[in-house]
Amino acid sequence: MKAIRKQIRAYFDIAVILSDLALMMILIGHLIPYPQKATPDYVTDEATGVSSYEIAKGLHGELKEQSKKAESEKIEYAGHFEEEIGEEFNCLLYATVPIGRYYITAYNHEETGSKLTASGKTCHEGTITTCAIDPKLHRFGQYFEIDGRLYVSEDTGRLVKKKHVDLYFASYKAMARYGSNYQTIYRVEFPFGKPKEA
Repeated sequence: MKAIRKQIRAYFDIAVILSDLALMMILIGHLIPYPQKATPDYVTDEATGVSSYEIAKGLHGELKEQSKKAESEKIEYAGHFEEEIGEEFNCLLYATVPIGRYYITAYNHEETGSKLTASGKTCHEGTITTCAIDPKLHRFGQYFEIDGRLYVSEDTGRLVKKKHVDLYFASYKAMARYGSNYQTIYRVEFPFGKPKEA
């Protein structure tokens, strides 16, 4: 009988301890509040009644739409851009080497009486333009950058000697306006292949 009482007493003591622990946990829960998720502090415009959250949401939506539109246009016109880059603008992929200060003049086919050059090519002005050089100093087919434009040496002239380059202009008026000057010119090399001439 004493053994049964001892066992009941032990169970009772355990129950008291557990209830005390539960009570302590409840008290601690009330004293230390659970961390709450931070919410952004949005401001409402008093004049319009629109909150900064609504404005931000609208802008985000517009940006998403613009991004989708830009992506669709990029896919739609990708072939067109590749064609332009491949056929017209690949001439921009070049390296330049300064070769000195030259005397630069201008000429037009009306002066020479023919568009046929000394190298057998036809004078042209465009993405790459014809220029005349001294063949003793430079070879025909050499590319140059002058005044930020690309030129190819395809012609020569009686007065074009040594450090003198004559630039072709399709328009007589443009040629007359250009006149002459001295400036540093650059030899051009194409590491990715020569461009198609205009």
